Amino acid sequence: MAGSFEEIVFSRRSIRRFDPEVKITKTEMEQMIDEAVTAPSAFNLQPWRFVVVTSDEGKKTIDTLIQLNQIQNETSAAMVIVVGDLDAERNIDAIYDTAEQKGFMSSEVAERQKKMVHHTYECEYTAKNKEINARHDPSYAAMQLMQVARCHGYDT
Repeated sequence: MAGSFEEIVFSRRSIRRFDPEVKITKTEMEQMIDEAVTAPSAFNLQPWRFVVVTSDEGKKTIDTLIQLNQIQNETSAAMVIVVGDLDAERNIDAIYDTAEQKGFMSSEVAERQKKMVHHTYECEYTAKNKEINARHDPSYAAMQLMQVARCHGYDT
């Protein structure tokens, strides 16, 4: 379901009970997550991880963790758990090296960014800063995933 920005954003609703007959293929779920991770994050570190639960056994495992969302868990095609990474800085070099390899930035810019981000994490970042990034940035990715799912014709 492609649509205008307004249609996608303003037609999204918080669904309490899903049609259990609806299934999402692994390929489409991966595509939606790939689209969702274009969300912004501090220093582009993308401190999020996605866990996709589709099996009845997996859903039973998480049922006690999701408190008031058991009906959604039972009826959804998938439950996507988005978690924050408190050690995202360990990926600094890989992220900027990949950006350089893909042509998103020059080697000079990549090296400058790596140096600046390493310095920030080593000298200025406290555990509290890391916790804030590991909470806020995954929230942006989760919200983007909800909008992406809507664009694909799914409710969340």
